[in-house]
Amino acid sequence: MMDGTEPTNKINLVHNKTSAVIDGLAKLRDVKAILCFGSHAMGTADKYSDFDLFVLCDPEIVALSERRSVLKNIEGFIEFQPKKALLGWNTQWCPQGESLRINNDRLEIVYNTTDWIEMVVRHVTKEGTISIPEQEFRPYTMLGLLENSIVLYDPKSFLSHLIANLYPYPPRLKETLISENLPILRDSLTELSDGINREFGSTFFHFFLGKLCDALYTVLFAFNEKYDPATKRAEEEYRQLRVLPPNFVERYTRLLEGPFDKNGKRWILRELKILVTEIEELVGAT
Repeated sequence: MMDGTEPTNKINLVHNKTSAVIDGLAKLRDVKAILCFGSHAMGTADKYSDFDLFVLCDPEIVALSERRSVLKNIEGFIEFQPKKALLGWNTQWCPQGESLRINNDRLEIVYNTTDWIEMVVRHVTKEGTISIPEQEFRPYTMLGLLENSIVLYDPKSFLSHLIANLYPYPPRLKETLISENLPILRDSLTELSDGINREFGSTFFHFFLGKLCDALYTVLFAFNEKYDPATKRAEEEYRQLRVLPPNFVERYTRLLEGPFDKNGKRWILRELKILVTEIEELVGAT
């Protein structure tokens, strides 16, 4: 249990480690707001974690040359590396960015516009949409990012206003996410069973296990009316949800630890069937 000092310590650390970068970027006229997201903002950072910054600009993203010029003048500057798009990854939410090293700290900075983030929030909160042309892949996760962020620069309260209006959770979003992902749970169980019986191998098994876990995560967050924060530490975030099947996190974690031989896979499948049934009953009770 947190004693009340952990959130304050987390925020102070982020401010201390990023203040020089924030001060530098704030000098650029078109930079309107900056937040920290990811593990440092959510209190799950480890010694390998970098500081993730999201910079919002208006009317356009500040040019790379201007950003480099400002950031290279920061005391302790070591490295500036523009981000390259990774094949297969959606970059609509972060069309530009750079990696930065100041002293011993690594910072990952991404950029977008205030118009873009306002539009995403509006579509999700007002329409419950799960895809839009400007953010085809899970735009609702951007609201999870905002909800779990630390605001570092917001002179006109742009971010404060945006974050204050994320809730209530959109009923249509909840309905759509649950109705589209419940069938994936059952379909994945069928594929896993078929793969075990026909000995398709571990690659096949882990593919559909991952697909099931993703759908399960989506259903439970939607059922609890919490925006998906797209975290890498799903088990920790599950503990923050109010309504789960009995001893869910412990049972779920054991399943992912194996064993993954044939008998282990059969045991995992049996336990997953029980979990999926419990989740279906939980969702159906509303």
